[in-house]
Amino acid sequence: MMSTILNILLVVVSCALLGGVGCGKGAPQGAPPQAPANAPAPAPTEEQKPVAAGPAEEAVVEAEYAYHADGRRDPFESLIKGTEVATAAPKEEGPFVAVVDGGGDFSPLERYEMEELRLVGIVDAGGSYRGLVEVADGKSYFLGSGARVGRNGGVVSRVLEDRVVITETYRNPLGETRTKDVYLTFTKTGGD
Repeated sequence: MMSTILNILLVVVSCALLGGVGCGKGAPQGAPPQAPANAPAPAPTEEQKPVAAGPAEEAVVEAEYAYHADGRRDPFESLIKGTEVATAAPKEEGPFVAVVDGGGDFSPLERYEMEELRLVGIVDAGGSYRGLVEVADGKSYFLGSGARVGRNGGVVSRVLEDRVVITETYRNPLGETRTKDVYLTFTKTGGD
């Protein structure tokens, strides 16, 4: 009873505020009444009310997913070591990929890119030379002929008085191979 009185009072107040529009004065016959732009939305009727989903009909909510790589391994890095690994080879090499064959046992220097190695010295070891390189974390390593270096399966082919020559081998799907020489040279540092 009380809700009926409130509904009637709401209709009367609405008609008074609208100046009679939609209450029979000046409204075209058969046209639905128009609510003002700032009027609250009418309450839904019993037919319009949403039905609560039961346990078998739960609504599927899709959450937006974002991957955060902090402290995680690279998801695109191969889990199988000692096989061919696709690398970003220079464009002139086309579909060639680096041949990485460590037999599952990789040296510490094979974990670094060539850009992360810095040649700091050359040592004359009785007729042959050995290179001294420093990696990004401050550790130093000696390089001699045959040492494996870099992520592209490079092998030290020569150590000269002023540089270390590292040969990388690339193979394409047809089995053709190409080699590329990478040079580690001294870099100037400080105010020289």
